[in-house]
Amino acid sequence: RADDAAPLLCDALLLERRVHGDADHDDVASELLNLGSVYSAIRRFDLAEPVLREALEMYRRLTCGLDAATVHTAILNYADLLQALWRHREAVPLLHEYLHMARRMHEGGRGSFVEARAARGLADCYIGGRLWRYMDEAEVLYVEAIAMFRRLHRGLDHADIADSLNNLSLVYRKRGRLVKA
Repeated sequence: RADDAAPLLCDALLLERRVHGDADHDDVASELLNLGSVYSAIRRFDLAEPVLREALEMYRRLTCGLDAATVHTAILNYADLLQALWRHREAVPLLHEYLHMARRMHEGGRGSFVEARAARGLADCYIGGRLWRYMDEAEVLYVEAIAMFRRLHRGLDHADIADSLNNLSLVYRKRGRLVKA
């Protein structure tokens, strides 16, 4: 029922802007992110893009460049939108930032689901956008993600592992390494 949610979120955003004026505020950024996500869900990408971009920019200003879950989420939502618009090249730097942020946020561990999914997400962007010159990096990212997923899922079969293995085989096939695929 995302179609029903969009007008309500527009009203909520207008109310937050009236309360907070032109100032950056977490509540305004949150409403922007929610509205942009709903627009993406109903495939109104023309409306989603400026809203998600504004949410990301506002969260960045609010956090003064620090790693924060809100920035992390805003980056991913905006990068996902860019990929849906077939603008993978624009999504790549955002996904790099997302991956580096995930690594910093989970430093000292042996990988987290967020980090593994971030690695796979960047590699998927290379594949989905047909950015073939990045196949070396995509291979490394898939291998890394698979190792983390296997450890995190304790060696059990899981869709995270299967998806990553499937996409790694695409990289191998594209590079002519059919035996490895």
